[in-house]
Amino acid sequence: MTIVKHTVHLNLKGVSEKNIMDMDVVIAPLKDCTGFGILSYGGLMKAHDNDDMKKGLNQNFTHSFEMIFSTIAHLDYYLPHVGHMAVVSELVNLGLNTEDKKNICAIDVDSRLPRALAQYYFSQFKTNHRCNRIKDALNHIEDKVLQSEAENQLSQIANRYLSEKNISPAEKRFWENL
Repeated sequence: MTIVKHTVHLNLKGVSEKNIMDMDVVIAPLKDCTGFGILSYGGLMKAHDNDDMKKGLNQNFTHSFEMIFSTIAHLDYYLPHVGHMAVVSELVNLGLNTEDKKNICAIDVDSRLPRALAQYYFSQFKTNHRCNRIKDALNHIEDKVLQSEAENQLSQIANRYLSEKNISPAEKRFWENL
């Protein structure tokens, strides 16, 4: 079972900080829309001003965000949906220039479910303590076949990480306490 990471890079040069913050406020509610199957939205993030940016390796993209969809079918439903189109329209109103394709880049990548779930739920634990353990979070998956597959694969991943010699104490605690 795979999930899909939908990563969008934006060139927001010349857009005010207030409008950029408003863009994040406009995008965030999409994760709560029924039918989209969005597991997470990481927020609109500014690119680091580092050597890659100075060399132009970022292709002038200044910000990005990532959404994780539960299936490719959910992403396919989301992209042409009127809710998604309304958000894009609002982003244009806030200053995103979609006429020039050099200002926006979207990449969709299939990802294995357990690794992505582990990262997602661990980040949720670190940021807002919504769950104490990944296994507790997996109990919220309604599809029991998917839940069982995820639990089995997470156990295999945990055992693999715990067998590594160079694992940090924090990582060891994390994988022991799934």
